[in-house]
Amino acid sequence: VLGGGPDGHLGFNEPGDTLCDGAHKEVLDESTIDANQRFFASRDDVPRHAITMGIDNILDAAGVVLVASGKNKHNALMALINAPEDPHVPVTMLRRHKNLMVFCDEDAYRG
Repeated sequence: VLGGGPDGHLGFNEPGDTLCDGAHKEVLDESTIDANQRFFASRDDVPRHAITMGIDNILDAAGVVLVASGKNKHNALMALINAPEDPHVPVTMLRRHKNLMVFCDEDAYRG
């Protein structure tokens, strides 16, 4: 089960020129830090790094479930559906998976 960010990050695989294949420590983008601030007492308490599976780890899973909720996820969801694969929008790589299920609310779908 994965979540994606408004910028198209997947898990904590942040957008970039290349994506890591295996599990790794990821430096979090400012937008990811901002999005996770709500879980902490202050922005200063939000971790700046995360341990995450790599794209190949995700694609090797027997099944993948992506959950998208809220208007701020609309662009990432539309990229998954319509945009070409692009490491700058990691969620687009999920199109390669043979057993992908996407659950979204109306806000994420319609924007």
